[in-house]
Amino acid sequence: MLRWLLTQATGSIANVAHQLETRAAEIDDDARVELQDDLIALDEELVIVKALLKQAIDWDEENRRLLAGEIPPLESEPDDDEDA
Repeated sequence: MLRWLLTQATGSIANVAHQLETRAAEIDDDARVELQDDLIALDEELVIVKALLKQAIDWDEENRRLLAGEIPPLESEPDDDEDA
């Protein structure tokens, strides 16, 4: 199912590329800006998908550990001023 969804998405992106190649002059500046914004969002989603594929995460177990207090709170980066 996931491969089918990815194949469908790839086909849709290929259609967008084809339209840009064959009808670029018909696309106004506002549409180009919107497409660029959509591509930024798509890039971010792809980063997430790639990360999830690299390591299978058991979210139920992670949630149990969080609720049990086994996972410490996030630590913030120290300020550079504190070292001075």
